[in-house]
Amino acid sequence: MFRNLGRRVTCNFSNSRSASFGKNTKLNLPQFSQQKRGYAFSGRDEGPKLRNFLLVGLIGTGIFVLVVKRVDQEDPTKSLAKKKNSYSEEEWANLSVKRKQLVFKPEEADIYLVPYGSNSKIINNLKNKLEKKGQGEIKFIDLNNLIETQMSEPGTKYGQLLSETKENFDPNSKTCKYTFTYRLASGIFTKLISDELKNARSESPDIKQFVLLNYPNSIKEAVAFDRDVANTTKLVLTGDENKDDSIVDYFNTVDKVTTVNDL
Repeated sequence: MFRNLGRRVTCNFSNSRSASFGKNTKLNLPQFSQQKRGYAFSGRDEGPKLRNFLLVGLIGTGIFVLVVKRVDQEDPTKSLAKKKNSYSEEEWANLSVKRKQLVFKPEEADIYLVPYGSNSKIINNLKNKLEKKGQGEIKFIDLNNLIETQMSEPGTKYGQLLSETKENFDPNSKTCKYTFTYRLASGIFTKLISDELKNARSESPDIKQFVLLNYPNSIKEAVAFDRDVANTTKLVLTGDENKDDSIVDYFNTVDKVTTVNDL
């Protein structure tokens, strides 16, 4: 295996010289020296200059001003709210339409809200008043009936939620007979009313007058109705309201409160 170990071997190097070595021959390999490479730094290396910061600040301010102006142009409620603390009936209707596409446009139907609508005698009087207007069929929608239907009939959309959050039922209440815990999110009663209005309109497209009894039952529901469903024609008082009623105050700010006798 090591028979040829002692033979002389000739290697050709890049300098064309021949080198011979035997068993004890040592190779003299070329030595390479390592040189450290130095880097020169300029003595004038400076940080960010003040004028660069000022330039960035001016550009950012300019962009912010442009964005604010654009928002004011695209949001008509913003500029109007800055200039006015009260609105006429026509201004309020136009403003609501611009805010969002409603279920009913102002010209499509008259919608009367009766938050205290449990007095049948007064409601009949209201019906007679509206019939004299000669605008055709009148659709009455009672929030108490909608809630009862949701909780009593199986498979309804909100029945389980309403049943789980119901706090009290007062059969003698002159307004909404049901109260619920704080866990029930606001807007659900407006959704019930909205769905019923849509159903009524699909069944009878010629209905031009709607009366919503025992609704709105809170100021949040009143705001949600004006924002998402329709413009209120009038909030009708029946004489059973509390002296300092926030719902009445809300509609008073837009001059939309009336009584049955004044219709």
